[in-house]
Amino acid sequence: MTGRDFVFHDPLYGSVNAPEWLRPVLFSPELQRLRGIRLLNTTSPSCSGLSDARRFTHTLGVLFLALRLVEKISRNFSSQEARTFLVSALLHDVGTPAFGHLFEYQLAAIKGWNHQRFVADIIRGTYRPEKRWQQIYYGNKIRLHQVLKDIAIDPEAVVSLINGSGPLGQLLAGYIDLDNIDNIFRMASLLGFQPDMGAPLKLVDSITPTREGLVFEKEAFEVLELWRELRKRTYEILVFDEQCLSGQAMLTDCFSGALKSGDLGERHWPFTDEEMLDHLYRKRRTKQVIKRFSVGDFYHPVFLGWYSCGKGITDLRHHEARADLSQRLREVTKVSCSPYVFYDSGTFSKRLTLTFRMGRQTQEVELGEKSLSTVVSIFSQKRIGETQTKKLKNVILECLSDYGLHRSCLKPIPFQQQNHEVSRQRTIPF
Repeated sequence: MTGRDFVFHDPLYGSVNAPEWLRPVLFSPELQRLRGIRLLNTTSPSCSGLSDARRFTHTLGVLFLALRLVEKISRNFSSQEARTFLVSALLHDVGTPAFGHLFEYQLAAIKGWNHQRFVADIIRGTYRPEKRWQQIYYGNKIRLHQVLKDIAIDPEAVVSLINGSGPLGQLLAGYIDLDNIDNIFRMASLLGFQPDMGAPLKLVDSITPTREGLVFEKEAFEVLELWRELRKRTYEILVFDEQCLSGQAMLTDCFSGALKSGDLGERHWPFTDEEMLDHLYRKRRTKQVIKRFSVGDFYHPVFLGWYSCGKGITDLRHHEARADLSQRLREVTKVSCSPYVFYDSGTFSKRLTLTFRMGRQTQEVELGEKSLSTVVSIFSQKRIGETQTKKLKNVILECLSDYGLHRSCLKPIPFQQQNHEVSRQRTIPF
């Protein structure tokens, strides 16, 4: 399997050729591990297509978009910088743990885990240098640091780009980057929105990387509006889907409990999603929750509220604050409750500050506004009736006001059917 480009087949972009010299990076255990990590931070029967998507597929999509820019990059940057950029595009998600941000946040809050430092350690080959922890994926030892040495790529330059440094770093971690361009169009497609798949290519083709920064052509305006609307619709599905939320509440219960008891720790970072579920299933404290989660027997929804205010002094995702909220809810409702809180800080809408080419001049333009809100969902381990659920709503609202989430800040939740609706589809007469 040497001597020619590696060809991969992508549902968004078709057949794509990756340069042969990237093959050792592509097939390093560190990157192959992403085949076992979902793009979605949970799994949900209601979003089954997206639940099946893996971060490795998304990574290849980002590589394709990066390859599309190489010719332009080569005009203003050296060939070595262009090569380093392609490697960085491949490795931008290499530090993603099982179930992504869901486990990552609890690991950071309880164990002090630092994502940026950790990614740097993986790329440098300094992650857990003790022999027993060097196996990262099905018994394969970490290899990336040696691969980078073999292909003459500076690991420090890769770390810098992944962290968003410089103009090329902005393409991977900027206002609008290749990561979130592919992410939004890929997720939207898997949710059934059927977006124009020529749009991400048109958007990327409108970008010119220069030493001073990224310059967008005026043709990007229309595509950026499409991307912004698609982003809003996509996250309105994911953030308000009760099965997704319930699954995340269940996993958060398991992660926080297992981290505090010592059943989980940083040493379990290399787990794939399935390895994580299997590990938690074998532990007495989490066995029953994972047993339910595996077959979609999710916690029962009790409350869902969208507040037009951001995170206050208390971060209700933090395990201590979350445990306090759970206890308070149990006291006022007499029901064992599991809350899941999502803070929107630019999720539904970003404020973009971009440089556009206007004739022979360039001009900085601001587009959109940054969204700021809080979504609170509360679930019960046991199914409760609709009548009782309605009675609990006022009690829960009063309880949440003590945490700075007041009734006056409540917003109407987007109507899910409008997001999913397929034109010309008849209602089934059952």
